[in-house]
Amino acid sequence: MKKTLLLFFVLILACSMLFSCGTEANSTNSENLGGNADNSQGAHTHTYESSWTITEQAHYKKCTCHPEATAQAAHFDYVDQDGRCDVCMYVLSLPQVYTVTVVDQNGLPVQNAEIKLSTTVYDKVVTTNEQGVASIEFVYHDSVKAIIFSLPENHTPSNDERIFYFDGTELTITVVNQTPAT
Repeated sequence: MKKTLLLFFVLILACSMLFSCGTEANSTNSENLGGNADNSQGAHTHTYESSWTITEQAHYKKCTCHPEATAQAAHFDYVDQDGRCDVCMYVLSLPQVYTVTVVDQNGLPVQNAEIKLSTTVYDKVVTTNEQGVASIEFVYHDSVKAIIFSLPENHTPSNDERIFYFDGTELTITVVNQTPAT
């Protein structure tokens, strides 16, 4: 118990030294602002560099008045799951491209089909191009599925099937074109 308590106080002391300004820093700052060296103008305010300092595990901005004072934060990619840290854009892992192709029963590409590609944490609706192809990059995934969101006029899902699972990174969905042959 005594060791834990001692460690707790050492951590508090280290943090207070790391993020507080000493008399010398306050004096320099006060002189630059035209104040008194006794800091009677109020507490010193830290300013930070505009660019991120990035390590493999974390990111932080250095304090311009105390370069040794930093508060690091671990990288995270929860918002868009694109493999880059949501804060500093550090590449955490490379994304894989998932491609879905939509064709009709004759093998002809279906343009402007809207397909929702999703993982357990991220959804994105994509639209097929003139070759019937749409793609997206996912990084953190356990299974990727394609859900038919909407199809062009006269096209319907085959057998009313609307959910398809990727077995790899490419998927072809066949739909029925109900336009009469001429």
